[in-house]
Amino acid sequence: MRLQGASLFSIYSPGGIVDLELARTADQVQKYLLLWDNAVIKWNITIDFFFIIAYTWLLYAWLRWIKAYLQSIIRQQINQWLTKAVILVGVLDMLENSLMLFTIKGLYNTLSLEATYWFAVSKFALAGITLTYILLNSIFIALSKK
Repeated sequence: MRLQGASLFSIYSPGGIVDLELARTADQVQKYLLLWDNAVIKWNITIDFFFIIAYTWLLYAWLRWIKAYLQSIIRQQINQWLTKAVILVGVLDMLENSLMLFTIKGLYNTLSLEATYWFAVSKFALAGITLTYILLNSIFIALSKK
């Protein structure tokens, strides 16, 4: 996706497509739509739908694998909550992408831009928490096997 969307990165949009995800105003959106080739944006978002399926499955499977090694009730409950949260991450990402497809067609308003922004922020936050949990627990599991 990064290779395909390489033209979306510039000094005016250092975050590439993420800049559009986090654009909260019509002025910000217009800046990116003027800078970028609409076909590149659309293709980048379309590819992301497949990536969503892959990363959601991977995170879900990794959490299920970790669950087998957990002895603490609290860590088991966190794992169970995060297993559900990972599904929510995928749903939020799909909603965000759907709204961005409308946005690049010029079909947006303040509410849709705010929704896109908050879907993205929530997705990134939950994914970050999940990845931190997975990393820490994977380290604990690896160390406990020695």
